[in-house]
Amino acid sequence: VILATFVRSNDAQELGFVADVRRLNVTVTRARDRFVGIGDTATLSNSPAYRRVIDAVAELGGYRSGWDLIE
Repeated sequence: VILATFVRSNDAQELGFVADVRRLNVTVTRARDRFVGIGDTATLSNSPAYRRVIDAVAELGGYRSGWDLIE
């Protein structure tokens, strides 16, 4: 199981450190059974690579919003 936190959330929606797609590739491909990613999808989805991962996870029914946990 890989648990990854993408700690980027800002008004400018800049990715900073996590913008390097190689980091995403290593993180996702190391998961043998499960991948759990925690982050601000509004910021992360500004990157085409992260957007594809978010869309794929949502298509598989694995996307959960933190707002759903509050309600």
